[in-house]
Amino acid sequence: MSHKALPNEIFTLEVDPLGNMYLSRIADSFSFDYKVYDLEKDLIQRVKRTFTEVPGNLGILMNGTRGTGKTVTAKVMCNELNLPVIIVGRNIEGGAEYLNSIPQDIIIFIDEYEKIFEENHTLLSIMDGAMNSEHKRVFILTTNSLYINENLIQRPSRIRYLKTFKDLSTTAIMEIVNDCLVRKEYTDDIIKFVSLLEMITVDIVKTICQEV
Repeated sequence: MSHKALPNEIFTLEVDPLGNMYLSRIADSFSFDYKVYDLEKDLIQRVKRTFTEVPGNLGILMNGTRGTGKTVTAKVMCNELNLPVIIVGRNIEGGAEYLNSIPQDIIIFIDEYEKIFEENHTLLSIMDGAMNSEHKRVFILTTNSLYINENLIQRPSRIRYLKTFKDLSTTAIMEIVNDCLVRKEYTDDIIKFVSLLEMITVDIVKTICQEV
């Protein structure tokens, strides 16, 4: 299986009607048409250092409910690592072998891993290094907060970093309120109200500001 050298851009893994796999370019990098709040800068910097200094594959699993920042953090992490990014959006038979055959360092990004792979663990063979490659694979996975597959986290060779995204930080809440609230005199009231909620996401805080 031959491959051309991939530029540091974003691709999706696809398959044609004959069953031949290929990469479809979709963008130069991830971009955002909204402000990114309270980015996990420390985690991103740690991942960058580990990728540079530690041999072998690197796995990062981020879990949490929608609006807590896991997918945005994953995308910014992809941009910061400055490698070709391959998005796996569905479980394609033979996809693991195809990805393993790419002769350069790459990022494999799977958003909502549990919905795509469920009980199918074919990707784990690459993560374990069973399919040897002289090139590094960075696995960036996101999952729902209710789902953490034990097959992923039982070995550091699969997932080295596990980050659970819960409520927004106070810093992020303040920043959103300062950006979105027109009636500034209600800032303290909103902060107190939001702090009592069972779940705090970017969308919830923005909606409360709009309602006021």
